[in-house]
Amino acid sequence: MKQISILLVVLAMAFLFSSYLTQEQEKGNKLSEIEMVLDEGFFRSPQFSPDDSKLIFSTMKSNGIFLLDLTNKKTSVLTNIPTSGFRATWTLSGNKVVFRHKVREPNSIPYFLVKTVDLYGNMHETPAHVKPYNFFSGAIATDASDPIVTVNDQTFQIEVSSINDSRPTVITTEPGNYFMPLLSPDKTKILVHRGSEMLVFATDGSGLIKSLGNGIAGSWSPDSKYVISYLDSSVDGHQVSGSELYLSSLATGQQEQLTFTPDIFEMYPDWSHDGTKISFSDYNTGHLYVAKINL
Repeated sequence: MKQISILLVVLAMAFLFSSYLTQEQEKGNKLSEIEMVLDEGFFRSPQFSPDDSKLIFSTMKSNGIFLLDLTNKKTSVLTNIPTSGFRATWTLSGNKVVFRHKVREPNSIPYFLVKTVDLYGNMHETPAHVKPYNFFSGAIATDASDPIVTVNDQTFQIEVSSINDSRPTVITTEPGNYFMPLLSPDKTKILVHRGSEMLVFATDGSGLIKSLGNGIAGSWSPDSKYVISYLDSSVDGHQVSGSELYLSSLATGQQEQLTFTPDIFEMYPDWSHDGTKISFSDYNTGHLYVAKINL
């Protein structure tokens, strides 16, 4: 009996260990073919061009906008204007980038200007409907009825208007300071942040659709069914000591951890327009990566 009991214990332990290995192998298996595409400098926020052949990115302090051609790995500078890299946005044509930057003049209150730059560094006129607090969605509004998402700088509520109708519809009606709205590719949903929480609202003003938990959202999937985000951590409450990527399903509201890398601090993910890849930056080294994503 004693020998049988020991055998059963050994078999049970073997089963548990096998199960643990299977779980470990399954971790992060949605990402593959991870490639470091830029290993010089200290950069953040890579963003795919509409044809997925290029990335724009900026410095950790959002000073300047840079271009990386993924075909030949050549980089160039589009502008060195300070603060211009924060949420800089491709136009749908893929040949220009819209951005805003803060202007500080002596004895005056700082203000924002919106500008448009082409891939050769030349400045162009920006459409009149693109404003400092809506440029991230205004730049891709091609139809007069397309939703243009604005952060109200007085109430910190999220509002939606259009070229046809400039009267704003308030999307976030509950109290709170909302920031960093992300319009879904199908233009029916807006992901917004309230503190560390990610919330999805309908663009028609009908209310909250889903809470996606905690994190900083980087990008919608092209089919508007998923959101990729990151969640950083700090041991001392000051310095970032880690960061991982997460995938959230709009259908279920569930989050799945995608990366498990203590030495790479994945942040600022962006989904390619063809749905097959993501880009992200490593806050630890400033390197840029592209990986294949498998759903």
